[in-house]
Amino acid sequence: DLKQRVNAGILYVSHNLGVIARVADRVVVMYSGQTIEQAPVGALFKNPKHPYTTGLLSCVPTPPAENGAVARLSSIPGSVYSAGKQAGEACLFAPRCPMARDSCWSEAPGMIDAGGGHWSRCFFWSDVRSEIWGETVPRVESRRNGDTELVLAAKSLRRFYGRWQRKYLFFGPRVRTPVRAVTDVDFEVGAARTLGIVGESGCGKTTVARVVVGLVPQDRGEIRLRDEELARRVGDRTRGQRAALRMVFQNPTASLNPRLPTRHAILRSLRKFARLGRHDSLERAVALMQAVGLGPAYLDRHPGELSGGEQQRVALASAFAANPALIVADETVSALDVSVQAQVLNLLGEHQRENGTSYIFISHDLGVVRYVSDDILVLYAGHVVESGPAECVLSAPSHPYTETLLSAAPVPDPDAAPNPIRLPGAVPTLRERFRGCSFAGRCPRKLGPICDDTPPPTRPGPDSSRHLICCHISVDELESMQREKSAVGS
Repeated sequence: DLKQRVNAGILYVSHNLGVIARVADRVVVMYSGQTIEQAPVGALFKNPKHPYTTGLLSCVPTPPAENGAVARLSSIPGSVYSAGKQAGEACLFAPRCPMARDSCWSEAPGMIDAGGGHWSRCFFWSDVRSEIWGETVPRVESRRNGDTELVLAAKSLRRFYGRWQRKYLFFGPRVRTPVRAVTDVDFEVGAARTLGIVGESGCGKTTVARVVVGLVPQDRGEIRLRDEELARRVGDRTRGQRAALRMVFQNPTASLNPRLPTRHAILRSLRKFARLGRHDSLERAVALMQAVGLGPAYLDRHPGELSGGEQQRVALASAFAANPALIVADETVSALDVSVQAQVLNLLGEHQRENGTSYIFISHDLGVVRYVSDDILVLYAGHVVESGPAECVLSAPSHPYTETLLSAAPVPDPDAAPNPIRLPGAVPTLRERFRGCSFAGRCPRKLGPICDDTPPPTRPGPDSSRHLICCHISVDELESMQREKSAVGS
């Protein structure tokens, strides 16, 4: 809209290929400081001419097939060419390229005209096919039935920030209300299962994560780890409880000490929670680094010497060190490019299958959430509007807010017709007290005053008793409206 209104050119930099497909007219793909492909957006997504671009597109999660099978994410082996090395007379992508030939190691390619405004830094651009990265294989499923042992149960969690303030300090009318970050949130996480939490920024996702691990005490409600009720603050929990719940933060740089080598974060966890000695902890640290795709040499490097993806893998290795029952991953892959994202997601899945670890996975990317999650919790303005098995929540019928999120999710296809539901108004300030539905002020399917004045009932979905939708509209009506809209859009 801005481009059309002021006739502006836009340079848009992003890891999100779905967003690029929606907003760009022309795309430049970079690798190790070089432009390696440049083309009109349609040509690049339909017929890429460089192995790296093809690899990136294969790393994007895709929706399940009609039979419910989910394809395993491809990944690009190795890591980006080190910025500290001389480039030399060779293709910088050759060490990771499945098409590399002798000439790729002896001569640096320039940008080659592939026709139609399409340029590629590859000698063999005409041979590039999606198959060069191997055939698509189904993902190996972990124990994904809904009857597993409960690892964590949260009931009626509530967390407000601030207090009521009066106009004249101790008397007068109340003029400032607390921020209602989380209100009466319930959820469960089973053994070897993943709970995905989605919603707009400010809806309470990170507050839930911090309450679970004890960094922020809840005002009300309880959290049970298996059969034990957890203290509100992490400092009041036992060593075993702290070891069982670990958190991987969105920004790995902030969770690693820049003055100490990366070994410090891992060895500290091993000695504090696994109670290993100096020799045993070092051996285990080496094994953990190899498990996350990094060599032992990375133990002696400082965080500033690592890329964002490498720092995130170190943070994961530190979380794995305590052999936790549950890992809370707060936007763990949001800052990573899709190739590293695929490696991290596959790593999480492999660790879950091998060790039975459970996850609470927080993300804005619905494609990623669909790929990793068994169950999904949808938050809006600190309230749960929908929850249940992933395949139920992400298909009709769903809550109107979930429908809105799904309609706005970008896909890496420039020909896909965008059909976002435009929400009127602004996101609630979280200081408001809702008499009725928290989403009533912006809901495109609002019925009338009942939505403003009466809290919505919780209705079970048609395919699972665990699928719960908080809405005044009946489930049958929601399904009819959403399937009708989907048919019109297609």
